[in-house]
Amino acid sequence: MLLKEDLTESPSLKKYFSEVFSECYQDARKQTSLETGLSLDSFPIDSPFTTDESLNQDYLPKLDSYLLFLICVFASLLLCAK
Repeated sequence: MLLKEDLTESPSLKKYFSEVFSECYQDARKQTSLETGLSLDSFPIDSPFTTDESLNQDYLPKLDSYLLFLICVFASLLLCAK
């Protein structure tokens, strides 16, 4: 089952996801910095995506210099939310 479906079925889980989204993003930002060797300051302090965008499989951000970063962020967010 997809995380999005879990959140739809459980309003309390959706509230929790919204509450921890920023914390998970910060963890993902740090992990991405470690994995890429780029300084933490290379990445936006706040998530450039909303919780809804991060759950939307059809959402595709513009391809730019943050592509690798975004892939790592989304993967980390999904792992953190499990």
